[in-house]
Amino acid sequence: MSYGFCLLYQEAERKIVFGGLVFGGMIQLFLDAFKSHLGLGGIVWAYPFSWNPYGFGLFRPENGIFIAVPAILAAFGLEWLFRRGRSRR
Repeated sequence: MSYGFCLLYQEAERKIVFGGLVFGGMIQLFLDAFKSHLGLGGIVWAYPFSWNPYGFGLFRPENGIFIAVPAILAAFGLEWLFRRGRSRR
């Protein structure tokens, strides 16, 4: 899906769009592995080749809202640091 979506962009931007989409998807799977999955055990990383679930089960899905505000603040902080570093060049 990431590859198909990146074809909607101009050819010069496709590599960075594709990389961002794949990286974002990997981050999503990694973060989902930290929550418990109601008895399923976790994320099935190698689906459809393996049905073994992997997960850490550190918090319940409904408690994820408490992590949202610090995560958003961390994302804004990282963006600010990135832009600050680029403006010095």
